[in-house]
Amino acid sequence: MAISFALAEDNEVRLSGQDNGKEITVRVGDVIQIKLKRFGGTGYEWYLDKPYGEYFELIREDAKEISRKGFVGTPVIRMWELKALKKGETKVILYLYRSWEGKEKAADRFELKVNIL
Repeated sequence: MAISFALAEDNEVRLSGQDNGKEITVRVGDVIQIKLKRFGGTGYEWYLDKPYGEYFELIREDAKEISRKGFVGTPVIRMWELKALKKGETKVILYLYRSWEGKEKAADRFELKVNIL
């Protein structure tokens, strides 16, 4: 299912875990913001896979506890901002895994197909 998102004033497309598996269309220069939740203290972390590299520049990456700061197990929102560099078609893939286990044992995966005009 292809989706064209209405961009915010700053040409930013905002996505979350609910957008997993979708196909979107953006323009060169647009920014895709992806926010995914994980739980602190579990060892699991979201990692951005590299297939996007030719088409996007990672311009920002951040993490923020969303409640009970400083407590083990506090939910954390991870955020990435990717700026579209050139026309084409690619995927943006993120994996949730423990660094010592590797992505082959990922507990979750977020995938987005992106058409860049």
